[in-house]
Amino acid sequence: MSWWFFTSRGLGFRELYTVVLIAEMSAPVSKSNTTSLSFNLHKPRI
Repeated sequence: MSWWFFTSRGLGFRELYTVVLIAEMSAPVSKSNTTSLSFNLHKPRI
């Protein structure tokens, strides 16, 4: 699942962050993975 795909569809960072929060709630086992994804969200786009 690529975040670039979502941003290209016109979703903002607020929607992306909401998806990350939902992912953390629904899959606490892979919380470390979603945490790294949320960290990538804060990286400046090239």
